[in-house]
Amino acid sequence: MVLGFIASRIRYENVTVKIDKRSFKLMKADTFIKRAIGLMYRKSIPKDGGMLFILKRASRQGIWMKNMKFPIDIIWVDGDMSVCDITHSAELCHRINCKIYRPRRSAKFVLELKSGSCKRFKIKTASKVEIETANK
Repeated sequence: MVLGFIASRIRYENVTVKIDKRSFKLMKADTFIKRAIGLMYRKSIPKDGGMLFILKRASRQGIWMKNMKFPIDIIWVDGDMSVCDITHSAELCHRINCKIYRPRRSAKFVLELKSGSCKRFKIKTASKVEIETANK
């Protein structure tokens, strides 16, 4: 349960991400430990909440659902800020060998939203993504 303790101590910067003009308030995972822990051990996230993973370089980074308490939609975003792949309602995993979800193409960012968000907000491949920064 060491990871659970670490997860409870991590502080995230919040960032607004727009997908086809729909705004989400996401926690920014921009370090190794933040990306490794992700949304593990959380009981839930708000309807317009989730996590933004900023990858070191564009790749087919895998995401797993180890120690997750709720399903999510996983959205991979390429360097052109377009959705390049989506996994709807990724399954929870509480065993040692969990399924690893990967995009079909390389992605620079990964968004994790509440399960059903992609269908609810009509997010699809080629949807445009904008990450708002405080330095605007």
